[in-house]
Amino acid sequence: MSLREELDTRLTSWFQYKSAKESHELLQREVVMELQRRRIKIAALLESRRRFELWQGVLMKEIAFKESRLSVSGDEYLEQRKDIRKMYADLDNEASKNAEVEAALIMEYGWLK
Repeated sequence: MSLREELDTRLTSWFQYKSAKESHELLQREVVMELQRRRIKIAALLESRRRFELWQGVLMKEIAFKESRLSVSGDEYLEQRKDIRKMYADLDNEASKNAEVEAALIMEYGWLK
């Protein structure tokens, strides 16, 4: 009877071990998939941020160029001022949209460098 109990105990231990090993491997796969999903999300957010900063730099250079030009007539001056106001408004709109990207980056990745 003791041999039978010993065998039963060993089989029970073996099945528990196999079950725990399978659940551990499944959990490992889930963690790896979650990390890959986060890595993809962070890469997309960083790319979005990079594109915004590039666009912002180009727009600021264009604004500086337009501000440095001398106007020949009053109408040209008013048109130039209108264009510059529109550019600043576009910049403000895109900056507010980019704030959401920054918030998502901070939540996923930590503080921006």
